[in-house]
Amino acid sequence: MSGKHEVDELPASGTGDQAAATPFALPRNRWDAAIAQQKSPAELLQYRSNLLGSDLTVTNYGGGNTSAKLTQPDPLTGQDTEVLWVKGSGGDIGSMGLDGFATLYLAKLQSLERLYRGLEHEDDMVDYLPHCTFNLNTRAASIDTPLHALLPFAHVDHVHPDAMIALAAAADGEQATQAIWSGSVGWLPWQRPGFDLGLKLRDYVTGYLASQPNLRGVMLAGHGVICWGDTAQACYDNTISLIADAARYLNYRERYQAYYQRCASAQDPAMRDPNPVVILVPGVGRITFAADKTTARLAGEFYGNAINVMRGAEALGGYVGLAEQEAFNIEYWALEEAKLQRMPKPRPLAGKVAVVTGGAGGIGRATALRLLAEGACVMILDYSAEALPAAVTLLEQAADRDRVRAAVCDVTQESQVQEAFDACALAFGGMDILVANAGIASSAPLEETTVELWRKNFDVLAEGYFLTARAAFPLLKQQRGGSIVFIGSKNGLAAATNASAYASAKAASLHLARCLALEGAPHGIRVNTINPDAVIKGSRIWDGDWRKERAGAHGIDAGAELEEHYRNRSLLKRDVLPEDVAEGVYFFASEASAKSTGNMLNVDAGNAQAFTR
Repeated sequence: MSGKHEVDELPASGTGDQAAATPFALPRNRWDAAIAQQKSPAELLQYRSNLLGSDLTVTNYGGGNTSAKLTQPDPLTGQDTEVLWVKGSGGDIGSMGLDGFATLYLAKLQSLERLYRGLEHEDDMVDYLPHCTFNLNTRAASIDTPLHALLPFAHVDHVHPDAMIALAAAADGEQATQAIWSGSVGWLPWQRPGFDLGLKLRDYVTGYLASQPNLRGVMLAGHGVICWGDTAQACYDNTISLIADAARYLNYRERYQAYYQRCASAQDPAMRDPNPVVILVPGVGRITFAADKTTARLAGEFYGNAINVMRGAEALGGYVGLAEQEAFNIEYWALEEAKLQRMPKPRPLAGKVAVVTGGAGGIGRATALRLLAEGACVMILDYSAEALPAAVTLLEQAADRDRVRAAVCDVTQESQVQEAFDACALAFGGMDILVANAGIASSAPLEETTVELWRKNFDVLAEGYFLTARAAFPLLKQQRGGSIVFIGSKNGLAAATNASAYASAKAASLHLARCLALEGAPHGIRVNTINPDAVIKGSRIWDGDWRKERAGAHGIDAGAELEEHYRNRSLLKRDVLPEDVAEGVYFFASEASAKSTGNMLNVDAGNAQAFTR
């Protein structure tokens, strides 16, 4: 066993002895949809508040406050008006009923800013709160009311869990906050609660959202966390998730750092990554994390071996591990460090996960090989169960089994698409790159183009791209960005004789990509298109009727004469190969194109008819 404490265990709930797991208990998400659906908007606020307040991993008795901005009829005018429901002063969110909330006209609260005269007069602002009371509610509003009123979110939670307070009070809490949430949680320096803090929080959040649309909350130094959601459940889920993130970060890393400081000498290498490699989730199983799939797999296997050894030793009277210092000496052994230093640098796509549809075809195989060569894990999808095994063998020979997965998937079938993406997330932990490549081709004069043929082209080339992109979006959002690459066609830009169904469907996919680029940009999702032309060698499409049909459309032989026709038609007089298309895909999948979205790249050896400008 290594001296590194490389196993962490997440408790099944927020109760029980967790000394061996994290120094902070983790909250359990207790939202019950069946209960929630029976409640009014105000009752949902009470339900959320009671769930949060009754969990000591979230806040102490009497601590924290919650709010919701609800639309209600004004008792005088009968007109709908926005009302802020916020925990009243002195209440306990864990046990209070609806009468524990103060209710105030939101517009009146927000208009108080014109009366604010600065920090030296801040306490005066509390006296204005009763003038904003809605429906003669006698429950006094708390001093934290401005924090809720001035934020532009429907539901807001402000709680003080131990794990968050530890971060908020830490000397390097701001850096830790950045490390945990990668910018999706902000940081404000300490300031006592009041109207001025509410203004600073509002201005900070609205300014931050311009560059980080995925902002989930703000750490208030020395104070706690404030976070939000569009619905009562989304707000609750966000609060619980953020607390759990903080608790996990402060479990394990501090203990590993203390272990390193106890054992290291001036001659030892610097402390390595303090994150746990193996995490045990009761009721779920064992999850291993590493920079690459092989290391993660080996960590899981080594852990299983270690448990077997311990179990056997216990049967013989007890397991005895190495002394801590000796274990450290092995982990940070100079020869081990030298071996680590000799390891090659990670490839550009190391740690990235790609899904390639139509992965058993020529462009799909070439794309998968290119992404694997740059370090990515790749899952290929193809409708042909017969073609997949040979493609998988080729990819495994070029890379390794750990980084290759495959699934039979007809991209026109919604359920199969979702199952394939679920399988990818289970196998690799998520996804970062989608290459929508699955395609067909058909050629026929308009009068011979049946409705069935028209729909088949659109089912695969337009709806198939839509279904795969839609399945990818939630995964890419969770990973705060990624790249989608559509394999389009020259025919999506330039009209083609006797190919109206194919060309129209390809044109639809081009415009879909542009629409998705707009929708994905706030989440860091880039969407671009590669437009090949006449990729004949190695193509399953060109091995079928499409070859004969296009030869017939041009009045030439379907053999070598066809390839020569397309080669000579190009400005550069060169063949376009699957590997050429794969090179374009890699560009859009990599950081080399980090500032490109909504773009098209023609890989056609030059075709003036298809120039994008």
